[in-house]
Amino acid sequence: MTERITVSADKENAETLLDWIDEKMAAAGFGSRARREMRLASEEVFVNISEHSVKRGSRAVTVLCGFGVEELSLTFIDDGGAYNPLERPAPDITLPLEQREIGGLGVFLVKKFTDRAEYRRETGLNYLAIFKNKKAGDS
Repeated sequence: MTERITVSADKENAETLLDWIDEKMAAAGFGSRARREMRLASEEVFVNISEHSVKRGSRAVTVLCGFGVEELSLTFIDDGGAYNPLERPAPDITLPLEQREIGGLGVFLVKKFTDRAEYRRETGLNYLAIFKNKKAGDS
């Protein structure tokens, strides 16, 4: 089963989107930890689209929420310029703050809090999918 929501790519719509995602995950039986992690990862993806893709043409973001037996997928779709954030090198988090480059932590957090992530460009659209498996003992 797949459900969808489309919102304007404005940061003020983040809460609406994140609440929708949380509602879908709760209904699918995901625990609070998994929901918090996906909420954070989803916020990073949405803010990235809001800040960067809008400048390249995107005005809306559609999110597809797909349910498998033990996995949930969220696919963020926008019509901004081609950009695969997953190719961005991981930041060196061992450096002192003043020596770190600005940016890059969002993608790092997406990779940390999801079980996998995939990007593809198709028919002028960006598709960034993030996945979360149900885990025993998640609370």
